[in-house]
Amino acid sequence: MSKTCKTCERIFEKEEDFLVKTSQWRICAAKNLWFNCSCGSTLMIPKGKFPWYRPDNGISAPAKSLFNSLAGMESIPRIPSAIMELQTKISDSKIEISEISRILKSDPVLASEILGMANRLKNARAEDKVEIHSIDHAISYIGRKDVGQYLLTLVIKGFKIQTKVFNSDAFWAESFDRGRIAEFLAKKIRTPDMKPDEIYLAAALCNVGKIIGALLKPELIDRIEMMVSDPKKQCTWSDAELSFPEVSHVLLGEIASAIWGLPEYIMVASRYHHSDPKPGTKLKSKLYLPELVSLANSCLHWANGEPARIDFGQFQKILSGFEWQESDIEAMMPDIKKCLQRPR
Repeated sequence: MSKTCKTCERIFEKEEDFLVKTSQWRICAAKNLWFNCSCGSTLMIPKGKFPWYRPDNGISAPAKSLFNSLAGMESIPRIPSAIMELQTKISDSKIEISEISRILKSDPVLASEILGMANRLKNARAEDKVEIHSIDHAISYIGRKDVGQYLLTLVIKGFKIQTKVFNSDAFWAESFDRGRIAEFLAKKIRTPDMKPDEIYLAAALCNVGKIIGALLKPELIDRIEMMVSDPKKQCTWSDAELSFPEVSHVLLGEIASAIWGLPEYIMVASRYHHSDPKPGTKLKSKLYLPELVSLANSCLHWANGEPARIDFGQFQKILSGFEWQESDIEAMMPDIKKCLQRPR
């Protein structure tokens, strides 16, 4: 089949055309296949027209092995077709923001979420105290390029899970806190290639694998949550899940990114935010996103009074890479706590 990108006029004809310089492949609820052209535009291939596509393309060998061993993957909710179509309109510069706003307003819950997200971002960046009240203003503030990624985040946030102990509302509150902390730390590092929205989203979604785990294995995620919350255990989430390799949140994060079409930088942050940096790596020389996300995660637990959830060995190595010490984080802690939705 043949497709032409309406934005850059790139023509896709052969299988290899589709697989070169494209990204964010995902199947929607209607079983159509969506992807992003190298120019950023969103395109669709109708259901049944892509026998060469595999959802585990582009993920690491360990994540692929886990993907192939998991039962129930077909039950994972997909991104609604209407959201995919909205992403297509967002990426089309010929369509006015007012038209995108009109479509968003047809879903009051999603519109409210977009307004809330825009205000959270604005308040965290301390640009002014004037609240954003209109969808048009929210789209303009976030930016057309990034609002599509925030839409994906908000849709995933809305997926219903069946856990009894693991609380999705608390998970997402922590996720957005982590995003704000990561942005704050990035400003302190002052890397030249810093992209605030990518930093925020990478930090907010680095643990999205826990959502896939909760959808597939709710009872195991509950057991891990109970272990982490038990004051007698005093362990990190990664330590607690060692007994349950089928819910490794770093590998499931890769799988989530592939299934839901999240950007590659989120997949990388999810996969490596619990990995140690290579010895001697100068993390300030450029933006090392997984390490920054990991640091934000540790700072979040510190700010929330949860020292047992910090991997102090990795924490020290990352601090060293950024040429910081614990005393530097302690000095920043009052400002870090201001990033929390629920101040401690």
